[in-house]
Amino acid sequence: MSDLFYIKTQLNPIQERLDAIEMFKEISSPKFPVYADHMNNNTSRAYGGLPERIYVIRDGTVVYQGAPGPAFFDVADFENWLKIHC
Repeated sequence: MSDLFYIKTQLNPIQERLDAIEMFKEISSPKFPVYADHMNNNTSRAYGGLPERIYVIRDGTVVYQGAPGPAFFDVADFENWLKIHC
Protein backbone atom coordinates (compact mmCIF):
# COMPACT_ATOMS: atom_id res chain seq x y z
CA MET A 1 0.00 0.00 0.00
CA SER A 2 1.21 3.48 -0.79
CA ASP A 3 2.17 5.88 2.02
CA LEU A 4 -0.36 8.31 0.58
CA PHE A 5 -4.03 7.70 -0.08
CA TYR A 6 -5.27 10.17 -2.67
CA ILE A 7 -9.00 10.74 -3.09
CA LYS A 8 -9.50 12.19 -6.55
CA THR A 9 -11.70 15.27 -6.77
CA GLN A 10 -13.06 13.98 -10.09
CA LEU A 11 -15.08 11.24 -8.40
CA ASN A 12 -18.70 11.62 -9.35
CA PRO A 13 -21.31 11.43 -7.88
CA ILE A 14 -20.73 12.48 -4.25
CA GLN A 15 -21.40 8.91 -3.10
CA GLU A 16 -18.21 7.77 -4.84
CA ARG A 17 -16.23 10.30 -2.79
CA LEU A 18 -17.90 9.15 0.41
CA ASP A 19 -17.23 5.50 -0.48
CA ALA A 20 -13.53 6.32 -1.10
CA ILE A 21 -13.33 7.99 2.32
CA GLU A 22 -14.90 4.97 3.99
CA MET A 23 -12.34 2.72 2.27
CA PHE A 24 -9.52 5.01 3.47
CA LYS A 25 -10.88 4.90 7.03
CA GLU A 26 -11.11 1.09 6.97
CA ILE A 27 -7.54 0.77 5.71
CA SER A 28 -5.84 3.39 7.87
CA SER A 29 -8.07 3.85 10.96
CA PRO A 30 -7.29 7.58 11.25
CA LYS A 31 -7.69 9.22 14.65
CA PHE A 32 -9.05 12.37 13.05
CA PRO A 33 -12.12 13.21 10.98
CA VAL A 34 -11.89 12.83 7.21
CA TYR A 35 -14.18 14.88 5.00
CA ALA A 36 -15.19 14.93 1.35
CA ASP A 37 -15.12 18.09 -0.70
CA HIS A 38 -18.47 19.26 -2.06
CA MET A 39 -19.06 18.48 -5.73
CA ASN A 40 -18.24 22.11 -6.59
CA ASN A 41 -14.70 21.50 -5.18
CA ASN A 42 -14.73 24.74 -3.16
CA THR A 43 -12.34 23.32 -0.57
CA SER A 44 -9.91 22.22 -3.24
CA ARG A 45 -9.92 25.69 -4.77
CA ALA A 46 -9.68 27.47 -1.40
CA TYR A 47 -6.76 25.40 -0.12
CA GLY A 48 -4.72 25.12 -3.28
CA GLY A 49 -5.59 21.71 -4.70
CA LEU A 50 -2.98 22.26 -7.40
CA PRO A 51 -0.28 21.59 -6.66
CA GLU A 52 -1.50 18.92 -4.28
CA ARG A 53 -0.94 19.59 -0.57
CA ILE A 54 -1.59 17.94 2.75
CA TYR A 55 -3.54 20.16 5.15
CA VAL A 56 -4.72 19.68 8.70
CA ILE A 57 -7.57 21.98 9.66
CA ARG A 58 -8.57 22.22 13.32
CA ASP A 59 -11.53 24.31 14.47
CA GLY A 60 -11.58 26.15 11.15
CA THR A 61 -7.87 27.05 11.28
CA VAL A 62 -5.10 25.59 9.11
CA VAL A 63 -2.66 24.13 11.64
CA TYR A 64 -0.48 22.20 9.16
CA GLN A 65 0.28 22.90 5.52
CA GLY A 66 2.57 20.54 3.69
CA ALA A 67 4.86 21.48 0.82
CA PRO A 68 3.48 21.45 -2.74
CA GLY A 69 3.21 17.95 -4.04
CA PRO A 70 3.63 15.46 -5.15
CA ALA A 71 7.26 16.38 -5.82
CA PHE A 72 7.87 18.03 -2.45
CA PHE A 73 5.69 15.92 -0.14
CA ASP A 74 7.55 15.21 3.08
CA VAL A 75 5.71 12.28 4.55
CA ALA A 76 8.16 12.00 7.46
CA ASP A 77 7.51 15.64 8.40
CA PHE A 78 3.75 15.04 8.31
CA GLU A 79 4.06 11.85 10.38
CA ASN A 80 6.19 13.68 12.96
CA TRP A 81 3.65 16.50 13.11
CA LEU A 82 0.85 14.00 13.69
CA LYS A 83 2.82 12.27 16.48
CA ILE A 84 3.35 15.59 18.26
CA HIS A 85 -0.08 17.11 17.78
CA CYS A 86 -2.57 14.22 17.65
